[in-house]
Amino acid sequence: MRIVMLVLLVSSTAHASALEEVNFWRTKNGLPALKEDKELTAAAQHKAEYRAARLLKDGHQGPTCPAGCREGTGEAGPEWGWLTCVMEETGTHAGAGVAIGADGELYMVLILRGTQGHAPLGRQVRPLSTAHLTPDAPRIARAR
Repeated sequence: MRIVMLVLLVSSTAHASALEEVNFWRTKNGLPALKEDKELTAAAQHKAEYRAARLLKDGHQGPTCPAGCREGTGEAGPEWGWLTCVMEETGTHAGAGVAIGADGELYMVLILRGTQGHAPLGRQVRPLSTAHLTPDAPRIARAR
C-alpha cells in the first residue's frame, strides 16, 4: 500500500517539478524559460510512464508527441541529467514528464512547441554527447 501511494505521489507531482528542473537549468545558462503547455505536459508524463513501465531505454520508443512538436530525452552525464535536449532546443511552450522504472532509473521526456530546432550553443552552453538514462538523479528526484 505504501509503495502504491508513493508511486501515485511521484506521478502526480513529477510533471510540474520536471518543467521547473528544465527552466532552472535553462535560465541558469542564459536561455529563456519555457511556458508550460498542459497538453504537452500530459503527453510527456504519459510517455515517461509508458517508457518506465516497459523499461524502454531508447527515448524515442513509445507514444509519439503531439503534431507540430519536438521531443527529447537526452543526457550527457550524471551532472547534466537529461539536459542535452533541455539546453539545445529552442521553443516557447513545453511539457515535461518523469517516471521511475522498476530498474530504479528515471525516464524523462521533454516536449516542445514553437521550436525552430537546436539553439545556437554559447560560451555557457557547450555541445553535449547524448545518452538516454540518468544514473545520478537530477534535483527533482533528490528533492523527494
